[in-house]
Amino acid sequence: MKKILTFILCSAMLFGCVACGNTYNERNEGMLSFEGSNLFKLTTAEDFAEGVMEGVEPAAVGNGAVQLSDGVLEGTFTSAEFCCDNFTRMVASWNASIPDGASVEIFGRARMKSQDTEEVIWSDWLTWGKFSPYMKRGTTQNKQGAGGYVDQDTFCAVSGCFDGFQMKAVIRRDSAETASPVLRELTMTFAGGDMVPGYAEEIIELPAQALCPSPAYSQSIRWDVVSDSICSPTTISVMLNTINPELDLLPEEVALCSKDLAEGIFGSWSFCTSFAGCYGYECYAQYGGKDIILQELAKGHPVGLSVAYNTRNLTGAWGSTGGHLITLIGYEYEDGIMDDDHLYIFSSDSFSRDDCESYRRYKWTELANLEGSSFVCYVLASAEREEECAGVQRIRAGIEKGQVTDQWILVDEEGNPISLDGFRNRRGFLCYTVEGVATDMTKDTYESKCSIVYPNAVNVSANNTFTYLSANSDSTFTLNKKDALKAAGVKKGRITVYAIGDSGYMYIGELK
Repeated sequence: MKKILTFILCSAMLFGCVACGNTYNERNEGMLSFEGSNLFKLTTAEDFAEGVMEGVEPAAVGNGAVQLSDGVLEGTFTSAEFCCDNFTRMVASWNASIPDGASVEIFGRARMKSQDTEEVIWSDWLTWGKFSPYMKRGTTQNKQGAGGYVDQDTFCAVSGCFDGFQMKAVIRRDSAETASPVLRELTMTFAGGDMVPGYAEEIIELPAQALCPSPAYSQSIRWDVVSDSICSPTTISVMLNTINPELDLLPEEVALCSKDLAEGIFGSWSFCTSFAGCYGYECYAQYGGKDIILQELAKGHPVGLSVAYNTRNLTGAWGSTGGHLITLIGYEYEDGIMDDDHLYIFSSDSFSRDDCESYRRYKWTELANLEGSSFVCYVLASAEREEECAGVQRIRAGIEKGQVTDQWILVDEEGNPISLDGFRNRRGFLCYTVEGVATDMTKDTYESKCSIVYPNAVNVSANNTFTYLSANSDSTFTLNKKDALKAAGVKKGRITVYAIGDSGYMYIGELK
């Protein structure tokens, strides 16, 4: 679960927002002035041109990006300095394609004025940690210094308020033969002080109802080693599967390959949104509000929402959670009356008994007033890929018999055994499904005290019935085919085996 949040955001953040994009075209004391929103987005060629490039150069991707120069193994992009409204917290996210053997690391620093002398003071440069699906992500180093500290994913003021900020990206690769990461976007969202949410995308007229065709699945029935703590990556998997059903992601592959391994958490807002960016989409975290949520849903884009609720303050909740992420997949104004009292939000909520009870309909006024909720939103701002790239690499594997009965070996396309050493000690999982044994979300869902029948339900592979296995010390796994089919209630069928660790690769093989 996401760390428990004790602060409550102001009513302006909960109930509305300023609808405008970013503007920063005036200079103040040598700094660019950023105003009009609590979301800073650096994404165009002009944006990158305002910063300083050392060992990096513009990349011909989308409307603006940077990459390492030829032969350079480590380079830095440093943004301009920005002055802005007062704030006490900021969260970074970034979108980049990152090949195996490379990484992106984002740093930030913030400015404040001394209360005694009016002297301008900059905090130290602090990091969100090295990031890539293919490496040990994160760090506990350089996350605290003069003026501020990074609490998992949130840059916080030690005291008082900040009134300026600056970002820096360090891009690395292991060798000159490794393709360079391509950094397409840097964002920072702010809370506290005078900051008010502002919508950074195109504004459209809202219809009375908008329902995304979206999947839903319970995290409670997933791999039991992680099932109690993967709400955030499960939310990202629902969002990506909604805008691109062909991705057909499993929540575990998103969870393991976006986990902050240094902090030991699956719920990093920065890492989860940036993981979506690894697939070529624009995705960022923002301290949000109703207008941002409705605008995105009206465009057919699901929204992640960080909440804390119980059965007393949220009608339809299955239980109580001190920190949780849900996917918002639609809304409707009851009886066509477009005010807050008649607004209901549809959700794919992974905190549920099973897949069938994962579709929910929550009253907006209850969601907006949940104490302890951060109201951080995951915004998937475009359903179009800016760049064709992928996060987790899926590799077709063969399955051969081992030396012992009912033991099997995964092999690559050349017949070489695939090591499963990294799949023990909670770092990866093995599982299998039987063809046709699944929850049909278009037929099997039902109304209960906490669930609804959602009219735009979608089936994905995550709705299959998964049985989890263990890797043996010799990199084999044990599976009796007849017992597996009997347990599934069928006499014959294709058995698909999945093996995924925390370093960006998933192997898929079939026992026929």
